[in-house]
Amino acid sequence: MTPLTQHFFKEELCGSQTAARLGIDNTPPPEVFSNLVRLCDQILEPLRNAISRPIVVSSGYRCGALNAAVHGSKNSDHLRGCAADITAPGMNLDELAEKVRTLAPYVPLKQCIKEFGQWVHVSCTAADDLYDIDVSPPQFLIASLVNGEVKYTPWSA
Repeated sequence: MTPLTQHFFKEELCGSQTAARLGIDNTPPPEVFSNLVRLCDQILEPLRNAISRPIVVSSGYRCGALNAAVHGSKNSDHLRGCAADITAPGMNLDELAEKVRTLAPYVPLKQCIKEFGQWVHVSCTAADDLYDIDVSPPQFLIASLVNGEVKYTPWSA
């Protein structure tokens, strides 16, 4: 196992049952690796510490072929290693998402999306975006399927 941080490993952020089934090589290129470390160090580790329990990553980095296979957005932060879809055993999605919200002022959070009632998507700014002038506040959204299309609606505290 290749550690990214104390509690997170490259294999869990890059492993994919879909990639294995379809024979897709989901090995991240070097420029993505720094984003994976940033995601784990700046978002996932602080969140794990705040909730005092493990976090399960169901989807992390996705190469282009894998992202297409799972019908991910063409602009997905997963493509850059900046996003993870997560759950936490013993916590419902609303509790987990609210905990992410409380950390938002202290971490480089870009998005927190409660997706399809199944997981929470968290993303951070990329390592090479650190000096961007755009300091937009993070987005807090709910993703749902409406007539076969993904719709995003804001959620507030």
